[in-house]
Amino acid sequence: MNSLRVGFLGAGTVARLHAAAIEQTPGVDLVGIADPNWSQAAELAAVHGVMGVADGESLIERADIDAIFILTPTAAHADLAHRCLDAGKHVLIEKPVAENPEAIKKIVAHAERVGRLAIPGHNYLYLPECTRLLRLIRAGKLGTVRALFITYAIAHPEDLAAHYGGVMDEILIHHAYLALAVLGAPDSVQGGRAATGWDNLATDDQAWMTWEYESGAIAQLFGTFAVDDLSSDPVNFGIKVLGTDGSAAINWRAVSTSDGGPFRVGMPLYEETYLHECAAFRDAVRGESAPLSTLDDAARIARMIDELGT
Repeated sequence: MNSLRVGFLGAGTVARLHAAAIEQTPGVDLVGIADPNWSQAAELAAVHGVMGVADGESLIERADIDAIFILTPTAAHADLAHRCLDAGKHVLIEKPVAENPEAIKKIVAHAERVGRLAIPGHNYLYLPECTRLLRLIRAGKLGTVRALFITYAIAHPEDLAAHYGGVMDEILIHHAYLALAVLGAPDSVQGGRAATGWDNLATDDQAWMTWEYESGAIAQLFGTFAVDDLSSDPVNFGIKVLGTDGSAAINWRAVSTSDGGPFRVGMPLYEETYLHECAAFRDAVRGESAPLSTLDDAARIARMIDELGT
């Protein structure tokens, strides 16, 4: 089968992670990168032996590109998605997918109309540890799930956090699509953002949500850029599921390295989420499997966050 030829719109930090994943994924080739910051595009393109350009439109119109990863700031996502779909490209859109749920729904309708795949960058879900957990839950191996805890605790220097939005918008999206996969849509949601501890940034550095279900299940979702977990049983990202017949836990700390990149420790399991997501995107384009998370999920999560307000 022919290789899936991918172009990038955006050449920032997340593009580097996606590019490294593509290099390790059979049947997927990176063939072009565009970014208004031409030097940034050229630098990443040179590393991967492809063409880097400043003009995204020229990349979108290339006949030798089958799919585009939209890796720009969120404000540009929706417009770029529509332009890519009009050009006949499949799209993977980094989260947050768009600035509001209505914009996401319009992308869904457009993708259906032109017969192209459009999925959100919900990468955590594709880690084998997560897919195994879902398989066990759906097979009833843990009985009835009554409690779900998802925690993210990775301190961000303020200059790094400046590249992102707040924790609610950037991190709890991951928690939310994982909770949807485990428990489905909640019957009620509470949540909030902590007063920021940054010196200069106005964004929240801690946020939380509690999802309640008429069945009696509860999901507790928490994220922080403010502090690391340095306790005796540390978590940088962890999931814990408690069921009536069993329990399960996932912790990125299961594998740590001294090469931490922007963080204090390296997290190979985090980096591998992009590898497994890339393979899943390839298989979904080929019609061999369905994505584990959809733009409808992204829209539902965006609506929940909107309803929580500021």
